[in-house]
Amino acid sequence: MGSKKVVISVVYLILVLGISLCLANSGNIKDCGSETGQIVKIELTDSEGGDRFPIKQGTNPSILVTFKSNTYSKTLNAVAIGTVGSNKGKYNLRNPNACELGVTCPINSGNTYNYTLNLFVIKSYPLVKIDLELHLKDENDKDVICALIPVEIVP
Repeated sequence: MGSKKVVISVVYLILVLGISLCLANSGNIKDCGSETGQIVKIELTDSEGGDRFPIKQGTNPSILVTFKSNTYSKTLNAVAIGTVGSNKGKYNLRNPNACELGVTCPINSGNTYNYTLNLFVIKSYPLVKIDLELHLKDENDKDVICALIPVEIVP
């Protein structure tokens, strides 16, 4: 397998880890274009802060995203995009429907919601640094929130 294919495969594997939304109230998480909502906080179990948030191989951390909606939407879908070096890849999540993962839909303007994602980080995932974008998109495909999270898979 060529090195570019390996890197792209790594991006997809990493995204399988989920939207490694690690972190609680960290200055390292950046808003990457929330259009119709605001990030309140992002927490990851089994992770400590730093320049990059470590996700340990062989663990099953949970991620809790608390956000405020500034729009009405019947649906809410998650999209994950990971960047490793200069390679960017989109991963279609096992279940992108946030309405089935903690959010009560429809969402309404002015309300605060919690989105939960359980990750499965197998021991064979490579040790890499990833810039992860997590998007929660409304029925018009606008980003209710977009969070940029620097993560790193560690042993």
